[in-house]
Amino acid sequence: VMVDLDGDVIEVCKKYLPEWGGETVANHPKMELIIGDAHKYLTETSEKFDVICMDISDPIEAGPGIALYTQEFYKHASTLLNDNGVFVTQAGSADFIPHVHAVPSGSADESGDSNKESWCFAAITNTLATVFDSAVPYTCQVPSFGEDWGFVLAF
Repeated sequence: VMVDLDGDVIEVCKKYLPEWGGETVANHPKMELIIGDAHKYLTETSEKFDVICMDISDPIEAGPGIALYTQEFYKHASTLLNDNGVFVTQAGSADFIPHVHAVPSGSADESGDSNKESWCFAAITNTLATVFDSAVPYTCQVPSFGEDWGFVLAF
C-alpha cells in the first residue's frame, strides 16, 4: 500500500522518472496506490504491516505532515506492525550545518547562530525511542538535496 497526498506528483514521477519504476511499479499486482491523507488512512485502517515507510514532508508547524511526527501517531503506528515489524521515517537534514530550508525561522540562539545541528533529526529519533524498543538513526547522501539526509529505523 502506498498512500500519497498528491496524485499529480505521482503522475509526473511516472512520466518523467521511469528509471525509478514508473508504470512498472504503479501497475504491479502487489501495488495498491491510495491518493489521500496518510494520517487518516493509518488512523482508520485495521490492516497490519511488516514495514511502514514514511517518506513525508518535514515536521513544519501547520504543514501537511506534522501529525505524522507525534508520539501519539508513533504509538498508533506501532500497533499496525506485525511481530518483528519495522517503522522507518525520513528525519530531515543530517548535515552538521543544515541548509537554510532546514532551519526554522526565528530559531537563532542568543549569539545569532542559526546553524544548529540536526534540527528535527534528533527530535524525531528521540520521540521514536519513547515508543519503540529501538530507534536507530542513520544517514545517506541525497545528491538532489546536496546534503546528508537523516532517517530513523524503529522496531
